[in-house]
Amino acid sequence: MAKRKDTVIVTGSTGFIGSALVNSFADRFALVGLDRAATRQPPPAAECVCIDLTSEDVVAAGLARVRTAYGARLASVIHLAAYFDLTGERNPLYEEITVGGTEKLLRALKQFEVEQFVFMSSMLAHKGGRPGDIIDEDWPLESNLPYRTSKIETERLIHEQHGAIPVVYARPAGVYDDLGRNAFLANQIARIYEEDPTGHVYPGDLRTGQSFLHLEDLTDAVARLIDRRKKLPTELALLLGEPEVMGYGELQAEIGRLIRGENWETREVPKALAKAGAWVQQDVLGEESFVRPWMVDIADDHYAIDISRARNVLGWQPRHSLRETLPRIVDALKADPAGWYRANKLDAAKVAGSGTKAREKDKAFEAKHDKMKPGHMAEMAGMGKQMLWAHFLVITLGVWLLTSPLQFALFDPAAAGTVRDVTQERGLWEPVLRNALTGWSDIVSGLLLMLFGGLALSPRFSWAQWGTTIAGLWLLFAPLFFWTPSAAATMNDTIVGALAIAFSVLVPMMPGMSHEGMMDESTVPPGWTYSPSSWLQRLPIIALGFFGFSSPAISLPTSSAMWVLSGSRSSPAETAGTARNSSSHPTFLEPGQSLMPGLAPWPI
Repeated sequence: MAKRKDTVIVTGSTGFIGSALVNSFADRFALVGLDRAATRQPPPAAECVCIDLTSEDVVAAGLARVRTAYGARLASVIHLAAYFDLTGERNPLYEEITVGGTEKLLRALKQFEVEQFVFMSSMLAHKGGRPGDIIDEDWPLESNLPYRTSKIETERLIHEQHGAIPVVYARPAGVYDDLGRNAFLANQIARIYEEDPTGHVYPGDLRTGQSFLHLEDLTDAVARLIDRRKKLPTELALLLGEPEVMGYGELQAEIGRLIRGENWETREVPKALAKAGAWVQQDVLGEESFVRPWMVDIADDHYAIDISRARNVLGWQPRHSLRETLPRIVDALKADPAGWYRANKLDAAKVAGSGTKAREKDKAFEAKHDKMKPGHMAEMAGMGKQMLWAHFLVITLGVWLLTSPLQFALFDPAAAGTVRDVTQERGLWEPVLRNALTGWSDIVSGLLLMLFGGLALSPRFSWAQWGTTIAGLWLLFAPLFFWTPSAAATMNDTIVGALAIAFSVLVPMMPGMSHEGMMDESTVPPGWTYSPSSWLQRLPIIALGFFGFSSPAISLPTSSAMWVLSGSRSSPAETAGTARNSSSHPTFLEPGQSLMPGLAPWPI
């Protein structure tokens, strides 16, 4: 019969440290994860029992479930669950969760045979030293911050109420792993990576620093605590961390060298200036600044620790060091900046699209499309053949435009009308001349449309489509340029110009569209296998939309309104406020007078 595994409870089992402990102990203990009800679950190696440390009844019910499933003997309870925030402000949750929750948990555990209770306190419960000081377990504690106060008060409560349960006050240094995953360390690295100006200043002695502790070394220390639980004193305080401490200035320089390959200068600044800068960022500019005033206040605290006790009672010492791990942390950042930022709960949008993985993705994209390009180009050529009708239609438009001056009698002096007096008053060219110029413009434009339409039939002359577009644009504006007297010629040029543009670059594929641009996944619409339009196509539409949105309503003179409403062949300037009330007799209107009852003229 297999020996039953010892039962170990881990509170806060879904967190950074809790998950690592569960994964590390998976094959050695029967694990129970006590955590609040949440979407996250502890690793599969632990049974999840949901509790709420602020409710004594819920804690008791959760432990009753543990008693039923695992019995009354518990090898160890690793108590990680606690409250922490970066504000530095007093918060009732420190008292409710960290202190009060521990009290409720201890009270419920009195119904068990508990061989060990490990409270995960903090190295920061000790008063900060100065460069040269070495802190041991007998160093004074200091409760000058809410987080520190909660740890110190909880240690005091456990001391008073643990009864027959052996306890360990584990006081680890700042925990990190190969991705960083330490809020203070990660933000320090990110400021240098982003070349943030605030990364060049420090509101304290650059020689000060603090001990760190790799996550694997912490799990090793906790495993040793459990293994040696029956040999340890009934009450034990234990500092855990790396003996070597890199001063802030040295750490900055090393991070800068690893990231930038050059020296990173850091200067000391007055605390008042640092607090003012943090206040401006947080409260004036509304930025989510990591640096808070309380961090400035403790910038001179130095935490170099003596781990002799851990060596003696556990035979433990760290196998990692921050100095040796920094290159791996920075390599991970460079390889995948966005992933590293997400792992460290930073804003990944700041580094999106950068890093080794992003470059590898680009190379894979290029290789993929190089492979697809021959088939895609053949498909594009086939599409081009299917759209040849559009170019034949452009040729047809050119033929029509070539003959239209005869259809509209643009070369017939009698068709110019009887508006010469107004023409002279306004200083315009003679109507006969303007009609003739319009006619010659149509003839030349028709020939160009035929030429460019014919050339566009061959893939070698795809640029000819742009020639058709230019001719179409000219047709749109030619009647305005010549002040064409013929309304029919104006309408004809407008329609033919618009159709020429549509059947040159809008209906058929626009010339110059690249394979890479069409296959760029970021621009392919849902349901498509390629991007049907490039930015070259979209920009004119965007520009026209912006122009239409931003330009004020266009006002025409009263004479223009009368010209439009009357249907006269004469231009606005020539009608000069006249409108026909019969087929042959003009009637002159005063400015602002309407042609029809109840219909106001356009504004002047």
